[in-house]
Amino acid sequence: MKTVVIIALTIFAANIKAQEPIIYIEGPHGGTMKCEGDYKIEMLTSYKQILVYLYDKDVKSIANKGINGEVLFFYADDVSLSMKLKANESDGFVVEAADPDYFYCVVKFNIYGKTITTKFENQLELVEKEDKK
Repeated sequence: MKTVVIIALTIFAANIKAQEPIIYIEGPHGGTMKCEGDYKIEMLTSYKQILVYLYDKDVKSIANKGINGEVLFFYADDVSLSMKLKANESDGFVVEAADPDYFYCVVKFNIYGKTITTKFENQLELVEKEDKK
């Protein structure tokens, strides 16, 4: 019995150590920022709208002219939805979330022939908590 408990605790400790902590980096607009190659992508989530900003490796804004993008939303029961990003001002992109209850989304950009992609978890719960303060 003692051996079983020791093995179980060893496996539990190994699993805890193996999990990487989730670190959220805040971008210049206050959203979550992720690095992808030589680029950084910032996403801000509201109830029905998502704003996305694209930066170079030094976090300098990249103008949206000539850049295409889309967001792939992933929902329950293997349902997904693809929506094109629209230019917003000179350096941002926007998309309306048809159903804000997605599990995660994948932001994909075509930057002058180069494709970059990154995944964002749905942070709607965080938005709702901030709105209630």
